[in-house]
Amino acid sequence: LNALSDAQRLAFLPELWEAVDSDDYDSFSAFFEMVPEYLKPADWGALKRYLSGSELLSHDDFAKKLLEIFGPAMTPEEKGEWLKTLAQHSDQFIVPLALFYEKEKGDLKKASKTLDKAIEKLAGQQHRFFGAGDIAKHIVEERIRLAQGQREPLDGLALRYVELLPRAESLRRALELSPGQRPALEELL
Repeated sequence: LNALSDAQRLAFLPELWEAVDSDDYDSFSAFFEMVPEYLKPADWGALKRYLSGSELLSHDDFAKKLLEIFGPAMTPEEKGEWLKTLAQHSDQFIVPLALFYEKEKGDLKKASKTLDKAIEKLAGQQHRFFGAGDIAKHIVEERIRLAQGQREPLDGLALRYVELLPRAESLRRALELSPGQRPALEELL
Protein backbone atom coordinates (compact mmCIF):
# COMPACT_ATOMS: atom_id res chain seq x y z
CA LEU A 1 0.00 0.00 0.00
CA ASN A 2 2.71 2.46 0.93
CA ALA A 3 4.62 1.71 -2.29
CA LEU A 4 1.69 2.86 -4.44
CA SER A 5 1.43 6.35 -5.88
CA ASP A 6 -0.97 8.69 -4.05
CA ALA A 7 -3.69 8.25 -6.69
CA GLN A 8 -3.39 4.44 -6.69
CA ARG A 9 -3.30 4.38 -2.91
CA LEU A 10 -6.47 6.44 -2.60
CA ALA A 11 -8.21 4.25 -5.20
CA PHE A 12 -7.21 1.06 -3.34
CA LEU A 13 -8.07 2.21 0.20
CA PRO A 14 -11.84 1.53 -0.06
CA GLU A 15 -11.11 -2.07 -1.08
CA LEU A 16 -8.71 -2.45 1.80
CA TRP A 17 -11.22 -1.02 4.22
CA GLU A 18 -13.98 -3.33 2.99
CA ALA A 19 -11.67 -6.31 3.58
CA VAL A 20 -10.79 -5.11 7.07
CA ASP A 21 -14.43 -4.35 7.87
CA SER A 22 -15.50 -7.88 6.89
CA ASP A 23 -16.23 -10.51 9.50
CA ASP A 24 -12.69 -11.85 9.23
CA TYR A 25 -11.13 -11.33 12.66
CA ASP A 26 -7.63 -12.21 11.41
CA SER A 27 -7.74 -9.41 8.82
CA PHE A 28 -8.89 -6.94 11.42
CA SER A 29 -6.28 -8.02 13.97
CA ALA A 30 -3.42 -7.72 11.49
CA PHE A 31 -4.64 -4.35 10.27
CA PHE A 32 -5.29 -3.07 13.79
CA GLU A 33 -1.69 -3.58 14.85
CA MET A 34 -0.26 -1.80 11.82
CA VAL A 35 -2.88 0.86 11.14
CA PRO A 36 -0.50 3.79 11.78
CA GLU A 37 1.83 2.36 9.12
CA TYR A 38 -0.94 2.08 6.52
CA LEU A 39 -3.11 5.12 6.98
CA LYS A 40 -2.26 8.81 6.67
CA PRO A 41 -4.29 11.93 7.46
CA ALA A 42 -4.65 12.54 3.70
CA ASP A 43 -6.64 9.27 3.45
CA TRP A 44 -9.56 10.77 5.37
CA GLY A 45 -11.40 11.90 2.23
CA ALA A 46 -11.23 8.43 0.68
CA LEU A 47 -12.28 6.58 3.84
CA LYS A 48 -14.68 8.80 5.75
CA ARG A 49 -17.82 7.33 4.20
CA TYR A 50 -16.62 3.82 5.09
CA LEU A 51 -15.76 4.80 8.64
CA SER A 52 -18.97 6.62 9.53
CA GLY A 53 -21.09 3.49 9.87
CA SER A 54 -18.40 0.94 10.62
CA GLU A 55 -18.87 -1.47 13.51
CA LEU A 56 -15.11 -1.38 13.97
CA LEU A 57 -15.46 2.00 15.65
CA SER A 58 -17.01 0.22 18.63
CA HIS A 59 -13.51 -1.14 19.32
CA ASP A 60 -12.20 1.68 21.56
CA ASP A 61 -8.49 1.29 20.89
CA PHE A 62 -9.01 1.10 17.14
CA ALA A 63 -11.28 4.15 17.15
CA LYS A 64 -8.68 6.02 19.21
CA LYS A 65 -5.95 5.17 16.68
CA LEU A 66 -8.13 6.31 13.80
CA LEU A 67 -8.96 9.56 15.56
CA GLU A 68 -5.26 10.23 16.14
CA ILE A 69 -4.53 9.65 12.46
CA PHE A 70 -7.50 11.39 10.87
CA GLY A 71 -8.29 14.07 13.47
CA PRO A 72 -5.93 16.64 11.93
CA ALA A 73 -7.52 16.16 8.48
CA MET A 74 -11.13 16.48 9.68
CA THR A 75 -13.12 19.68 9.52
CA PRO A 76 -14.31 20.86 12.96
CA GLU A 77 -17.84 19.71 12.07
CA GLU A 78 -16.65 16.24 11.05
CA LYS A 79 -14.52 15.90 14.16
CA GLY A 80 -17.39 16.98 16.40
CA GLU A 81 -19.78 14.49 14.80
CA TRP A 82 -17.22 11.72 14.98
CA LEU A 83 -16.50 12.39 18.65
CA LYS A 84 -20.25 12.45 19.42
CA THR A 85 -20.66 9.07 17.73
CA LEU A 86 -17.66 7.61 19.54
CA ALA A 87 -18.87 9.00 22.90
CA GLN A 88 -22.21 7.23 22.37
CA HIS A 89 -20.34 3.93 21.98
CA SER A 90 -17.83 4.44 24.78
CA ASP A 91 -17.40 6.63 27.86
CA GLN A 92 -13.70 6.78 26.96
CA PHE A 93 -14.50 9.46 24.35
CA ILE A 94 -16.53 11.78 26.59
CA VAL A 95 -13.54 13.79 27.77
CA PRO A 96 -12.17 14.20 24.22
CA LEU A 97 -15.64 15.40 23.14
CA ALA A 98 -15.79 17.90 26.03
CA LEU A 99 -12.26 19.11 25.23
CA PHE A 100 -13.30 19.53 21.61
CA TYR A 101 -16.20 21.77 22.69
CA GLU A 102 -13.95 23.71 25.05
CA LYS A 103 -10.81 24.15 22.99
CA GLU A 104 -11.91 23.96 19.37
CA LYS A 105 -15.41 25.41 19.63
CA GLY A 106 -14.84 27.70 22.63
CA ASP A 107 -18.12 26.53 24.15
CA LEU A 108 -17.49 26.00 27.87
CA LYS A 109 -21.20 25.50 28.61
CA LYS A 110 -21.49 22.66 26.13
CA ALA A 111 -18.27 21.10 27.45
CA SER A 112 -19.61 21.29 31.01
CA LYS A 113 -23.02 19.94 29.98
CA THR A 114 -21.39 16.98 28.18
CA LEU A 115 -19.44 16.07 31.31
CA ASP A 116 -22.46 16.60 33.59
CA LYS A 117 -24.58 14.23 31.47
CA ALA A 118 -21.82 11.64 31.58
CA ILE A 119 -21.52 11.94 35.36
CA GLU A 120 -25.28 11.47 35.73
CA LYS A 121 -25.18 8.43 33.46
CA LEU A 122 -22.27 6.90 35.36
CA ALA A 123 -23.98 7.56 38.70
CA GLY A 124 -26.99 5.55 37.49
CA GLN A 125 -24.95 2.50 36.49
CA GLN A 126 -25.02 -0.29 39.02
CA HIS A 127 -22.44 -2.50 37.33
CA ARG A 128 -19.32 -1.15 35.73
CA PHE A 129 -16.75 -2.84 33.56
CA PHE A 130 -13.09 -3.16 34.49
CA GLY A 131 -11.35 0.21 34.13
CA ALA A 132 -14.56 2.23 34.38
CA GLY A 133 -13.33 3.86 37.59
CA ASP A 134 -10.39 5.42 35.76
CA ILE A 135 -12.71 6.80 33.09
CA ALA A 136 -15.14 8.14 35.71
CA LYS A 137 -12.28 9.79 37.59
CA HIS A 138 -11.03 11.43 34.39
CA ILE A 139 -14.51 12.73 33.57
CA VAL A 140 -15.06 14.16 37.07
CA GLU A 141 -11.58 15.70 37.19
CA GLU A 142 -12.17 17.45 33.86
CA ARG A 143 -15.53 18.72 35.11
CA ILE A 144 -13.85 20.01 38.28
CA ARG A 145 -11.22 21.79 36.17
CA LEU A 146 -13.92 23.49 34.12
CA ALA A 147 -15.92 24.40 37.24
CA GLN A 148 -12.86 25.91 38.90
CA GLY A 149 -12.10 27.90 35.75
CA GLN A 150 -15.64 29.28 35.73
CA ARG A 151 -15.68 29.77 39.52
CA GLU A 152 -18.63 27.43 39.98
CA PRO A 153 -19.42 25.94 43.41
CA LEU A 154 -17.74 22.57 43.89
CA ASP A 155 -19.94 21.06 46.61
CA GLY A 156 -22.07 18.98 44.22
CA LEU A 157 -19.04 17.73 42.30
CA ALA A 158 -17.32 16.73 45.54
CA LEU A 159 -20.34 14.61 46.48
CA ARG A 160 -20.52 13.07 43.01
CA TYR A 161 -16.83 12.26 43.16
CA VAL A 162 -17.26 10.13 46.27
CA GLU A 163 -20.52 8.61 44.99
CA LEU A 164 -18.91 7.50 41.73
CA LEU A 165 -15.61 6.42 43.26
CA PRO A 166 -16.21 5.37 46.87
CA ARG A 167 -12.64 5.08 48.13
CA ALA A 168 -10.29 6.92 50.47
CA GLU A 169 -8.46 8.64 47.60
CA SER A 170 -11.76 10.11 46.38
CA LEU A 171 -12.63 11.32 49.87
CA ARG A 172 -9.31 13.15 50.14
CA ARG A 173 -9.86 14.83 46.77
CA ALA A 174 -13.46 15.73 47.62
CA LEU A 175 -12.36 17.25 50.94
CA GLU A 176 -9.88 19.44 49.06
CA LEU A 177 -12.78 20.70 46.95
CA SER A 178 -15.35 21.08 49.70
CA PRO A 179 -13.92 20.80 53.23
CA GLY A 180 -17.19 21.96 54.83
CA GLN A 181 -18.99 18.80 53.67
CA ARG A 182 -16.80 16.39 55.62
CA PRO A 183 -19.68 14.64 57.51
CA ALA A 184 -21.75 14.14 54.35
CA LEU A 185 -18.74 12.94 52.35
CA GLU A 186 -17.64 10.51 55.07
CA GLU A 187 -21.18 9.16 55.29
CA LEU A 188 -21.19 8.51 51.55
CA LEU A 189 -17.92 6.63 51.79
